[in-house]
Amino acid sequence: MPDELEVRERKILELLMQGPKTAQELADRLLVSRRTILRDLPSLEEKLKNRGIFLVKKAGKGLELRGPDSAIENLSKELSKKAPSEDRLPAKERQILVLLNLIEKKGIEKLYTFARELRVTEATISYDLDQLEGILGKYELKIIRKPGLGVFLEGEEKNKRALLADLIYEQFNETELIELLKSRFGGKNAREEDSGDIIDEVKLRLLKFIEKDLINDIEEVLREITEKFEIKLADSAFAGLLVHIVLSVARLKKGEKITMDKNILATLEITREFQIARALGERMKEQGIFEIPEEELGYITMHLLGAKLREKEGFDEIFYFINDDEALKMAEEIFINAGKILQKEIHKDDKAVKDLALHLKPAIARLRLKMDIRNPLLFQLKEKYSGLMEICKRAVEPLENKLLIKFPESEIGFIAMHVGAAVERMKRDKKYSVILVCPTGIGSS
Repeated sequence: MPDELEVRERKILELLMQGPKTAQELADRLLVSRRTILRDLPSLEEKLKNRGIFLVKKAGKGLELRGPDSAIENLSKELSKKAPSEDRLPAKERQILVLLNLIEKKGIEKLYTFARELRVTEATISYDLDQLEGILGKYELKIIRKPGLGVFLEGEEKNKRALLADLIYEQFNETELIELLKSRFGGKNAREEDSGDIIDEVKLRLLKFIEKDLINDIEEVLREITEKFEIKLADSAFAGLLVHIVLSVARLKKGEKITMDKNILATLEITREFQIARALGERMKEQGIFEIPEEELGYITMHLLGAKLREKEGFDEIFYFINDDEALKMAEEIFINAGKILQKEIHKDDKAVKDLALHLKPAIARLRLKMDIRNPLLFQLKEKYSGLMEICKRAVEPLENKLLIKFPESEIGFIAMHVGAAVERMKRDKKYSVILVCPTGIGSS
């Protein structure tokens, strides 16, 4: 039933029936991120409208339910009854668990196994797999279905790791992740911390990929090496590198192999960052953690280079691929393309073009080296400026064909911020021609 309330939606409404709540208060009570709550609201608002109730946002108070007393009373009765899906996971969470199962398993898995574990029918699992195919395409991964046997995930190990990392960052925002690593799980068992809330099965499953003891051992080695080589990493960069290494070692221990283009690896091997990665690998071997292969050292090197790119200092010019003039021309081309769609001459904004050029040079380096680009504002940009995002996606297409690279949504988001700033500046700077008419002349004087 399309109008049926999901488990988390029911919990949100139960809290709102007690009085107004902010998105952050709801997130804290349900042990999810604020972003997750905001993502659920549009669907919930639609379902409430069908029940004659509106979700009102009140400044300083948060979200509040408004509607006739009879509609509120009917909702209260509905919430008091156990829903048919009360003992099941919401569709989004269930699909992520199916995905994590596929990443974890090496062989073919029967649909019946998924159905039994998640308490749904095989037809529901089949539907979930259809929904997941769109997500997996972005990572060059594919679900292979063998009639009568089951399903398995096909694709390179590096893409599976990229997907895993993105799922971790989606469920734990950067602040939560840093706190999680700093506290080393706060000395608590994840199950104890999140007990009683079915929504957090996804988080619990993801935490299994980040072994507690492995984090402690690798964190000590990583801190030792960064201090020895006097590397200054922001908390977010350190957390990202730590998560990458822990995931890598966990996957390597399970026999999963990773490969890297030989030319890229050869280029990385001449850098200081590769020597740091090698020192890190040697120390991990000495500590009995794991022996890191050369290809994996290459990916660790990329993370270290990525941190340098963010800091914009001491980065070797050989990795930039384009010079300042080329970056300027590319930025201008993007503004011209976007301006044609917007019917605005935003390419005449020299400051905006230069700012985008400064951003493009390291961004293209990251894309060519196949490094991750994370945009913490992506969800808000997609929600509030989807039209501008689509315009920028079209504006970079000629550049993608020229450079033979694909701009991910996260990078499109950054470009949209530059284009949006130019549009806003144009609005402020616009001059108007006016005629002042006054019958006596006193007002005009």
